[in-house]
Amino acid sequence: MSLITKPFTWTVGSLIIASEHNSVADTIFNDYNGNITNANISGTAAISDAKLAQITTASKVHGTSLTGFASVPSNAGLVPIANIPSILQATSATRDISLSAGTQGIVMSGTSFTPNSAIILASVNNTNKASWGMSDISRHYCIASGGTSGYTNNSDFSIRAITTSGTTEYRGKFSSFNSTGGVITWVRVGGTTTGTLQLYVGFMK
Repeated sequence: MSLITKPFTWTVGSLIIASEHNSVADTIFNDYNGNITNANISGTAAISDAKLAQITTASKVHGTSLTGFASVPSNAGLVPIANIPSILQATSATRDISLSAGTQGIVMSGTSFTPNSAIILASVNNTNKASWGMSDISRHYCIASGGTSGYTNNSDFSIRAITTSGTTEYRGKFSSFNSTGGVITWVRVGGTTTGTLQLYVGFMK
């Protein structure tokens, strides 16, 4: 039912007729016994959670109503992979390493999102110079090969093209991420470098 309306009001000296008296009582009883609706509940009722049953019926809670995922207990179960949007986008780019220091935008090839980090695989075409790195803007790590028997590592850059002598390098790192990818800042150290640096980048949320 909706809001209850009192059907009869008696005044002093009125004759109380049984049918009218019963009508008032029935209006209350009929609403109370299984017919209470949202209209009958105060907007400030503040019903305690202890008085509410656990919701277990499918589709009773819509995903748009969920907030505060940080408070979800660790034993709550796993979100199906099919319900998780893509968290990785792979793309490729090249860099002419004869260029001096500068910046270069790297654009995703798939669905766009603002990344939190990136994995970068790089090699100079037709050489044995390669690097493997990662970046989250505040931290940059790289392992690189300059064509010698050993590898070198670095925590300032995530891309390095190193000459065999190790005295000349072309270095890069992501300086920012945006809604379509990110921007690499390049630095040349030592003499002139030549060649094309092939990049494979995996952007991650």
